[in-house]
Amino acid sequence: MASLLPVLAVTVPPLVDYPEHLARVVVEARYSQDPDLQRLYELDWSLRPNMNLAMDLVTPALVGPLSPWWAGKVFILATMLLQISGTWALARRLGSSGAAGPWYAGILAYPILYGLPFQHGLVNFLFGLGLALWGLAFWLSTRHWRLWLRLPLIALIGGAVMVAHAMAFGVLAAAAFWFEVGFRLPMGRDPAYPPRKWRDAAALLALAAIPLGLALPTLGVPVVANGGFEPPGSQSMLDVVKSPWVVFMEAPLPGRGVAGPCRVSGRWPARFHCEKCPGSPCCLTG
Repeated sequence: MASLLPVLAVTVPPLVDYPEHLARVVVEARYSQDPDLQRLYELDWSLRPNMNLAMDLVTPALVGPLSPWWAGKVFILATMLLQISGTWALARRLGSSGAAGPWYAGILAYPILYGLPFQHGLVNFLFGLGLALWGLAFWLSTRHWRLWLRLPLIALIGGAVMVAHAMAFGVLAAAAFWFEVGFRLPMGRDPAYPPRKWRDAAALLALAAIPLGLALPTLGVPVVANGGFEPPGSQSMLDVVKSPWVVFMEAPLPGRGVAGPCRVSGRWPARFHCEKCPGSPCCLTG
């Protein structure tokens, strides 16, 4: 409750992009009843490579029962709760063989809530990131399921995250893939994965194919211009989501949080184990 109070204490949270999001939501909520809005604006719901629609799909229904100010704040509060609960859920799934991760790992969500993405008002990205954290928690909790059952479900979750924000989808796809790589490596293999030789490679290829399949509807579709830093032009979803993949492969901090523990456990198996590292939820939330 203490972490939510600053949002409740003001009429309009002072977040850079948030007023533009809120104004667009009001237009969408009142569009069908207002001829002036219909004359000045056109609603285009076609899929784009830089999808960024979480608030647009969730909040207009709240405008009417609630004032626009409160409708926007409800969305922000839901976004914060998704991040908090998603980090806690993921922390509880980081252990292997059903063992929970360290209890304090979920606390790492709280000091990050008011970080730079929030201050810039990237509310759709943060909402999508909260969904992605829950998606990763689900992915880890179903390690004992057959892969053909897990892949369609993660594809559905990935589709929802992609519509919320394309970059959050990239985070989900990259993290799920590298978790699987770590669990299937011989030196840090999770007990839920018996050695299957070529089947491990096939499973990883199938998981990597999900982002490609979800991105196909946007191939060649022009990107919507966004504030001068995202000029219109032909671009694919793959271009939009490639940044998180690069970060998870090359950046040292996320590397230690996701792939590093499994690599280290192969060198000093008596001292380090994958399930003992609480770095992943912090890196993913950050």
